[in-house]
Amino acid sequence: MEAGFSPPQPIPYISAKKALLKEMKKEKTAPGSVDHISRKDVTLMQTVILLCRLLLGIIFFGAGLNGYLVIFGQPPVFPTSPQAMEFLQGYLLVMVKTVEVICGLGLLLNLFAPLSLVVLAPVSVNILTFHLFVDPSLLPLGIIVFALNGFLIWAYRKHGQRLLQVKAVPR
Repeated sequence: MEAGFSPPQPIPYISAKKALLKEMKKEKTAPGSVDHISRKDVTLMQTVILLCRLLLGIIFFGAGLNGYLVIFGQPPVFPTSPQAMEFLQGYLLVMVKTVEVICGLGLLLNLFAPLSLVVLAPVSVNILTFHLFVDPSLLPLGIIVFALNGFLIWAYRKHGQRLLQVKAVPR
């Protein structure tokens, strides 16, 4: 091998999946036990996570673009809450809708998805509580957004574990 040449590195996601499946074969856990995870179960869960991530990305990206239509004086494409538009005026509407567009796009393209989910968490809580207490007409959407965000944060929990250390030491 030449000096300075390194072989291509395996893709971490695929390597982790292969390692998990290899480990499952070694352990030979009994079917039906809590520890038993089949290849079909892993693939199904990945598919569910992908669909939830795309759905949440579409919701936030669409809501952000819809908000920009309101900012520019155009009628919104999707239904909006009049009370929310009353509450979100000026810079706050621009800031929230910008966050929704950027994070929604991040979820759709799978770029910084865990970060996008954490940034969207307070927005999701605000959407849920706003529609719970002020404008119940869009409460089902608030519940869906909150549930999707919570599920996806749980699904990506391994990516944020180091942030939750009680006593962290800088490296």
